[in-house]
Amino acid sequence: MNFISIEPKGTTRRRFVRSIAAGAGGIALASLLPSLPGPNQGGLAMASAQKSRYEKYLLAPDIKHYRDLQVFEIKGKDARDYDFAVQLAPVEAIPLMNESTTAANADRVRAYIGGDPENVKDIGTQIEITMGSEAETYIIDSAAVIYIPRNTAHAQRLAHKPAKPSFVLTLTLPPKYVEPPKPKK
Repeated sequence: MNFISIEPKGTTRRRFVRSIAAGAGGIALASLLPSLPGPNQGGLAMASAQKSRYEKYLLAPDIKHYRDLQVFEIKGKDARDYDFAVQLAPVEAIPLMNESTTAANADRVRAYIGGDPENVKDIGTQIEITMGSEAETYIIDSAAVIYIPRNTAHAQRLAHKPAKPSFVLTLTLPPKYVEPPKPKK
């Protein structure tokens, strides 16, 4: 793999994202993909008919269509009123989404994950990642996580059609990570 990792600069968020995204997170996500509701299969279902105080935290996604491909998107505010966004797209949809080289006003994390639950490392293609005003280009050819700092221009380009299903999960993060207080002993 020709991926060059981005070194942490001492922020809590980078260490947090790296530790969560690497390892079991990708495997867990890939194993859940087949069970996600498809079109017209409904979204969220409550086991109880009663209103729950946590119901507001169960979010239904928007499903966008790019030709015959579907992209899962959720945008909203977290409990602290910070904006966030989550997007799960087939890697094959990258050229159809017409993303230009952009610099977001929030940190982003992109995880590229193979769609085979028995081999999530194999994304079945090569993806060019361009970052920064100098347009540094990196090529990834297996599962990887890319951290994109706020106000950093970036783009992704599919080198060729994937040989097998694979996904890109994009998380747009709040402007500040506030660690929850630790319980008192």
